[in-house]
Amino acid sequence: MRYRFGRTFLYIIGLAFLIFIIPFLMSKLDSGTSRSTDEENKVDYSDSNKANPESSNIRSPTKSNSLQPIMSDSLGNYEPKDRQIQSGPGEGGTPVIVSAAEEQEAQRTITRYGFNMVASDKISLDRQIKDTRLEECKHWIYPDVKHLPTASVILVFFDEGWSVLLRTVHSVINTSPKELLKDIILIDDGSSDPALLAPLEKYIKRWNGLVKLYRTGKRIGLIAARTLGAEKSTGDVIVVLDAHCECVVNWLPPLLTRIAINRKALAVPIVDGIEWKTLEHMNIYGSSIFRGIWEWGFLYKETEVPERELNKRKHSSEPYWSPTHAGGLLAIDRQWFFELGAYDPGIKVWGAEQYELSFKVWQCGGVVEWVPCSHVAHAYRGPRSHSVHVPDASPHQTSINHMRLAEVWMDEFTEYYYIREPAIRKLDIGDISERKQLRNKLQCKPFKWFMENIAYDVLQKFPPPPKNIVWGECKNAQHSVCLNDRGASFGQPIGVSGCYRQQVWRLNEDGEISSGEHCFISDHDIVKKKFCLDHHGRWNPVGEWQYDKSTKQIRSNKEHLCMETNGNDLKLSECNEKKESQKWMSIIFNNFPRYSFFIRRMTTLAGSISKNVEGFINFINKSPTAFHCVDNVKTILTSTGFKELRENEQWNIEPLGKYFVIKNGSCIAAFAVGGKYTNGNGFALAATHTDSPHLRVKPVSKREESGYLQVNVECYGGGIWHTWFDRDLTLAGRVFFRKQNGKINQHLVHINRPILRIPTIAIHLKRDTNEKLEINKQDHLQAVLSLKTEEELNKSTKEKETTSDTNKKLIDESKKHHSQLLELLANECNCQADDIINFDLMLADTQPSCVGGLKNEFIYSGRLDNQMSAYCAIQGLVNTLDTLPDETFIRGALLYDNEEIGSESAQGAMSEFTQHTLRRMTRAEYERSVSNSFLVSADMAHGVHPNYSSLHDRDHRPSLLNGGVVVKTNCCNRYATTAFTATLIKEIARLSNVPLQEFCMRNDMPCGTTVGPILASRLGMYTVDVGAPQLSMHSIREMTSTQALEHYLVFFNGFYKNFKQVYDSIEH
Repeated sequence: MRYRFGRTFLYIIGLAFLIFIIPFLMSKLDSGTSRSTDEENKVDYSDSNKANPESSNIRSPTKSNSLQPIMSDSLGNYEPKDRQIQSGPGEGGTPVIVSAAEEQEAQRTITRYGFNMVASDKISLDRQIKDTRLEECKHWIYPDVKHLPTASVILVFFDEGWSVLLRTVHSVINTSPKELLKDIILIDDGSSDPALLAPLEKYIKRWNGLVKLYRTGKRIGLIAARTLGAEKSTGDVIVVLDAHCECVVNWLPPLLTRIAINRKALAVPIVDGIEWKTLEHMNIYGSSIFRGIWEWGFLYKETEVPERELNKRKHSSEPYWSPTHAGGLLAIDRQWFFELGAYDPGIKVWGAEQYELSFKVWQCGGVVEWVPCSHVAHAYRGPRSHSVHVPDASPHQTSINHMRLAEVWMDEFTEYYYIREPAIRKLDIGDISERKQLRNKLQCKPFKWFMENIAYDVLQKFPPPPKNIVWGECKNAQHSVCLNDRGASFGQPIGVSGCYRQQVWRLNEDGEISSGEHCFISDHDIVKKKFCLDHHGRWNPVGEWQYDKSTKQIRSNKEHLCMETNGNDLKLSECNEKKESQKWMSIIFNNFPRYSFFIRRMTTLAGSISKNVEGFINFINKSPTAFHCVDNVKTILTSTGFKELRENEQWNIEPLGKYFVIKNGSCIAAFAVGGKYTNGNGFALAATHTDSPHLRVKPVSKREESGYLQVNVECYGGGIWHTWFDRDLTLAGRVFFRKQNGKINQHLVHINRPILRIPTIAIHLKRDTNEKLEINKQDHLQAVLSLKTEEELNKSTKEKETTSDTNKKLIDESKKHHSQLLELLANECNCQADDIINFDLMLADTQPSCVGGLKNEFIYSGRLDNQMSAYCAIQGLVNTLDTLPDETFIRGALLYDNEEIGSESAQGAMSEFTQHTLRRMTRAEYERSVSNSFLVSADMAHGVHPNYSSLHDRDHRPSLLNGGVVVKTNCCNRYATTAFTATLIKEIARLSNVPLQEFCMRNDMPCGTTVGPILASRLGMYTVDVGAPQLSMHSIREMTSTQALEHYLVFFNGFYKNFKQVYDSIEH
């Protein structure tokens, strides 16, 4: 019995060992758990061990077990118990709307600061924004202040708006426990604003040294300035915020708690938004939680937190791991930050710093945690044109930053970045040996470990890209145009454009065509842009493309068709190896300086170019004539579901229907019928025109003079004709030709190379040319096409000798035009020269439209008057289709031809086309519909010219190209604006946050006109005349601002969205 009992006892002891002791030992050995990491890195932040700015000693680990926060049924220990509700503009994070009288000043401040400082200045510096945290955040008991580290909050600023900057400071102080806020470090990175000099130094004295100001003396860039701030800090923890933030209540203790538990934690608050126009506080994420990742071009992304991470938490408000963060807002132990080498000093200005810090934190033994109970609202800057250039920065600085990051920390994964961005590989990134030595010294883990254990969802969302077979600018052999997405939205077709500042295309081993982060697939006979992620957020490009290096064809294996272009559009056609229009050459840029113009993601002196601007530039570059303009508008409309109607067919108009009708190929009217439309309801219309002054080829174009072949032209409209001299010109328009089956076809042409020129006379032959510029339109504007060859000279002489007087009067059809010109046109139309019957051809500039100016604030282009109005009106109609179901009106955009020569044509505003179309759209009660309608006549406006400012009425001149949309008034009805219509449009602009400017012509100068008075008088419809300001109107090369385009687009969006609401609110 004793022996059996003893053996049983030993079994029990052994079983207990297996159950309890071994798991305990295993847990100790498991270095991957957060608890072991936390215990290892726990530090004593008690009062006796607070950071000493004079010392760099490493603090010793604490043995306290009281640092884990506790969920309580009562209010948390840092929650304010008697927080009083404040009243006033913007309180609670509500928006502040400025008055119409304040709009111009508001726009000026937006231009300088990126924020509406008129609205900001109305808001208290001590405003309280709303509490956007989860409800359970209010019940956490965090460690007492004596066990938490102190914080230094670092704010870097450069010419920041006064109230925005100081509201950040006030907010940090008002929402932080005073025992935990050691100091606020303001770093002025070279500001020139006088308010930020002596007045700021005086203002911060009220805090008795809590707020400290340091100045860099010159621009060193955001990242270097943050490192300087960290060096000047005295707290245990550095908290980095942007200088335009406001803090939600109790934001700081949750961040500091994570670092008290684990000194190697990088703690990140949840970022709310503050809108730049109204300063409204918004909860961006709602109740959803996300974490930071990236795609292989280092575009920052956010994704749902994986179940694997969520399962580690007991409460939904607990922190969770994230591979990276957005970059602007974070908290990190000060000594740990410097142990990690601070920010890489070779990463300048900004860009890549969030990845560099995140990667090395993870790989060198730390963690990156997002903290749901810490919310900070960040004001996202609007369209600021004030230069933020850092003098010592490379124009390719963002790419250099990313390359340094990749070469030091990403090991073999670096190659995936170069596959995504193949053109930057040869950039000089400087010396990175010290950064690599730092990594070795810290014994940091491989990047593969990081990707497999922490950033595993990056590999799921963005699998490593296959190697590129070919990459570069994709240029067509026949037409010398390049593949271009032309600003297409997802699901819309892409096309071609001139080979200027072209994007880089990649075709990889898996048959995927991509550019940047976008993918492209075939769909019947078009190529369209698509999301690279499906609706589940998974990577799903279709590998369908094949490039034949011998034939230079790009083939869709899905449609079994090849890419082809006519020089204007891109389509998929039956593959034919003999067709030059199907041959594509991919030019690889091995010389980066040549390629530097094409890097779109680059931070440069000029600043970024918005998608709106890119979209318009692409549109106008492929619209050299009114015919092309209408054709491109048709493409926009059909891609968004509009149906073409024909005048000679019966129409069936239905609510929610979207229609358009074309006249002469140069006039188009588009309509979107409201879902709640009934007969008698009105129209909300925008009217503009598609034509611009130009030189048009005469019916008999053949002209020879002094051994030159020339083209006869006539002047269309009131152009500034001297600007057409010495330009590289081409031809564009439409050609009518007979097909082999006998039918007559018309084809749009745009010869994409210089073939014509109108040379000026040398000053040696006309000495007074600078003082007295005289142009004889008949003699001096004829364009040079070519030199006559000896054979042609002899042929002309023989023809003169043998041609009878009768035959001289009767010019044979084939003798009207130079045979070389006809051959050129025939090649464009894919027909024979003898098949050409007639054409409408215009001279056009070959220099593409572009963005320019020191800060990319200008648009240089032909035909701004009035294709910019046409484009913005159509975009407004299309962009607001989501509100169509609740609309009671018919929305429309009318784009006429021949405005520049009086509108008296079938396709002009004087014709019956408008009345006929509107009657057919209403179906009944046309007159009542017109009485309930409103029309915006949109034509470009004269901005004040800096060299000729005296030619404007000083009280009624658009003072700035970026000052807002212009309302045009003339008491003699050269413009159709009345007090009633101006009131209505001002209300619409106010609701849309669009600034307005007033324009009246001087009394001693004649006033131009628009289609507005014509339509107002012929239709009896309320009308207002507006425009976007520009310079050099009717020159071959005009000028406006990018901000004018942005204002115009927002204006038309607001017009279609808000018209009914405003119209009903005004007595009429």
